[in-house]
Amino acid sequence: MNKVSLRAVLFTLLVLVALGSVLSVGPAKQKNLALEVSNSPCVDTGVTLIVDQGGNQDQVLTRCVKYFEGTGWNIFNAANLNVQGTAEYPESFVCRLNDFPSAETEDCLRTPSFAKGTWVYFNATAENTEWMRSGQGAASRNPSCGDYEGWRYIISVDQSNAAPRFEARPFRCQK
Repeated sequence: MNKVSLRAVLFTLLVLVALGSVLSVGPAKQKNLALEVSNSPCVDTGVTLIVDQGGNQDQVLTRCVKYFEGTGWNIFNAANLNVQGTAEYPESFVCRLNDFPSAETEDCLRTPSFAKGTWVYFNATAENTEWMRSGQGAASRNPSCGDYEGWRYIISVDQSNAAPRFEARPFRCQK
């Protein structure tokens, strides 16, 4: 029986690892592509973010963030929107979005109440195409390509399930 040198074994392993690395490189993955942000809903790829100030406010912001990977909290930064949490929950409970409500209206020290006004989180997916009030916080949810993330500012408990005033049209992204 021939003895194989340690050097030959190590060389063979090195070649196999290098070959595996070369063969495993395929089409670019989403996380390797630069984010693209537009002021319209996504139609073929990306996550759509809707921010509805509710009440008598007419402003509904729409952003498509293509090649997004992260949480529902991370998408604010990806979409170039300012988000502020509360002192109690600085990165999990939305107190202010794009400077709304104003600091004079809400100090963000504690979780805002419905009576004072608060942001409510919704989402829609290819499986659940209608807006659904989220059962988890934005920092815990990882939206998939084609999903819609929605926020609506609510000023009374009667409106607590009032979805964003924008029709969600989630879809399945092509792989």
